[in-house]
Formats: sequence, C-alpha cells, structure tokens
Amino acid sequence: MRKVPMRSAGCWSIWRAALAVSIASSVAACAGRPTQEAIATYSAALDTTSTSARQGLFEIQKRELATINAKNANAILSAKPGNAHVELEAKNEIVTNDVLKPRLEFFVALSDYASALAAAASPEQATSVKVKIEEAGKAFGALGVAIRGDAANFPAEKVNSAATAFASIAAILVDAKLNHEIPKIVSSTHENLKAGVEAFKADLGDPSAGGFRALMNDATKRLVGQETILIGTFAQDVKSIGKPRLHDEIRESQGRIQALGNADMLLTSLVPALDEMLEAHEALRTPSVETTLSQVNLFLDRAEDLREAVNTFRAK
Repeated sequence: MRKVPMRSAGCWSIWRAALAVSIASSVAACAGRPTQEAIATYSAALDTTSTSARQGLFEIQKRELATINAKNANAILSAKPGNAHVELEAKNEIVTNDVLKPRLEFFVALSDYASALAAAASPEQATSVKVKIEEAGKAFGALGVAIRGDAANFPAEKVNSAATAFASIAAILVDAKLNHEIPKIVSSTHENLKAGVEAFKADLGDPSAGGFRALMNDATKRLVGQETILIGTFAQDVKSIGKPRLHDEIRESQGRIQALGNADMLLTSLVPALDEMLEAHEALRTPSVETTLSQVNLFLDRAEDLREAVNTFRAK
C-alpha cells in the first residue's frame, strides 16, 4: 500500500497557496467581484470534497478486503482438523462494488455540479456551460436510480425522498435554460440538493440509519466476535503454539479490528464537509454579498480537513 505522508505545516501552506492561485486565475477577468471568487472557491471546495471522499471510500473497501483475507487465511492456516472453535465464515465482504457504487456516484454528481457552477461563473467557458449543466443533471439522474437498487443498502427511510430529490435536480439541470445565472441555478436546486445530501449524511454518518455507516458498524462488531473465537482457539492450544505466538496473534487480531475502526472514524469526517457544503450553497443565492465568501471559505476549510483525514487514513 502506498504511503501518503502527513502534510507538514509548510506543505499545508503550499497546497492552500496553490489553490488560492488557481482560484485567483479563474476570476482574473472579473477581479474584485465577490460573485466570481465565491463561486470559484465553492467549486474548488466541492471538487476537493468529492475527490477526497471517493479516495476514502475506495480505501475503506480495500482495507476491508485485506482485513477479511488476512483473518480468514490466519484461521484456515491455524485451525486444526475438527476444531469446533473455529467457526469463521469463508468470506463476509460488506463493502461490495454494488454497495460502493451509489456512494461514488453521489460524489461524482457533486463534482460534475461543481464543474457546472465553475463554467457558469466563467466568461471563458461560455460555450461549455450548457454541456456542463446537462452532464451534472444526468449524473444526478443516474444517482437517483442507483440508490433504489436492493444491493445498494441505502437507508430505507431516506431512499424515496432522496431519489425523488435527485430526479428533480436532474430535470431542472437538463431541461431548464439556466446558462450563467448562478443564483437561479442555486435557488432552483437548493431544496432538492439539501434533501439528497441530508439522506447521504445519514447513510455515511449515522450507524442507526441502516446505510453504509451501519454496514461498517455491523462489520466491525462481527469481526470482533469472530476474532474473539479465533483468539480463543489459539488460547486453548497455547501449550503447542507457545505464549509468544499467542501474543502475536492477539496483536494482529487487534490490528484487524482497528483497521475497520479507523474506516468507521473516517466516515464521520464526511459529515462536517457536507454540512458546510449546504450552508455555502445556500449562501450562493446571493453570491455578490461579501459575507457569502466568508461562508464559502468555511466550506473550503472543512474540505481541507476531509482531505487531511483521508490522507492520514491512507497512510496508516
């Protein structure tokens, strides 16, 4: 696994400065206008959130598979024929591709929406605005279909409202003639976007909602139970395997449990970014107001926090 070094204060400053330069260059033609800077910053923050979240979800899937494989290989190699204490499933993957797909599509749709807003705010992209907006609409439309699938394991109490919200956003973006009218785009989509994002906040952040976070929580509990059985098996045979080997097995077992625990913790980092995303999106209804840029910068801070959390998780 590739090691991702933790960002030092200097590296953090360099990254933030580079982002500032990118934003500044995108609004150079309209320097001094808070509308342009707010939208460019919002688009950058939304893209950072989307990219970081997808990296984190891919890493969670990879870690879970590695944990399962290590656990099962250990159980198979260590179990003696007829040992009734080893009762582990051969495979119990939770984060399947079908489960991962709608979560990835959610963040892809957000990234496409960020591109659409950036295009609408930039005179240089006048010819691509309609295409960008339609692409975002199609992404939201596909998302509304994806979360309804049985294999998606989306929270049952949220799926209908979220699917309807995303379908509505798709209809607005694909059919409406919005062009460069940022306040109109934001006002037209905000309530539906809020409903959809709130549903994904429950899915990714609430272990009691029955979605992705609940699946990870259940996976951790199941793993703890199975690791207890495995360690119990070794403990019963401590005379033949020796105490050093038993201690090694306990340490490795705890590491496998911690790997899923770290994944669960990463999911909690998504919620603050999504909260600030909605607050900033609502503020963009009046993008020319100076306070709007302050709200958007708060979203950028949370996006950077998520980026750091994902990089730290991937480095462990």
